[in-house]
Amino acid sequence: AEYMGEAGDSTDLAQAHVPAMSKPATQLLAGAFRRARGTNRPLHIKFEDLRVLAPLRQQPGSVKFTANAVNKRVEVLKGVNGELAPSRVTAVLGPGGCGKTVFLNALLGRLPSGWSHTGHLSINNETSPSTFARLRPMM
Repeated sequence: AEYMGEAGDSTDLAQAHVPAMSKPATQLLAGAFRRARGTNRPLHIKFEDLRVLAPLRQQPGSVKFTANAVNKRVEVLKGVNGELAPSRVTAVLGPGGCGKTVFLNALLGRLPSGWSHTGHLSINNETSPSTFARLRPMM
């Protein structure tokens, strides 16, 4: 790919974005990316009706605190659907506190203790927990 530089001259795209790197360094970097990509198989992640529940946190002595509030749960995510396809850049956008980190942690199986998730999750069309355990380090 070519890029029109500030002076209007045609420049190689790799050189335009990394002007301080010499051509051999750029080739080395590109080779390292190709080798790294070749060692991991692409991951295709699908999720349907993903829900995440968190324990309700209330302080003893609070006006709203009741004995049965200890077992109540708050729905942090509700009915999230989508997929993360290989060779695609996917952005998770939203305002602070909307659940972006909770969503990513649910996909990675890293929810805090006491939290739970439901819904259908597949990685490369496999739904087995043992498959997830094997593939999640690649995510």
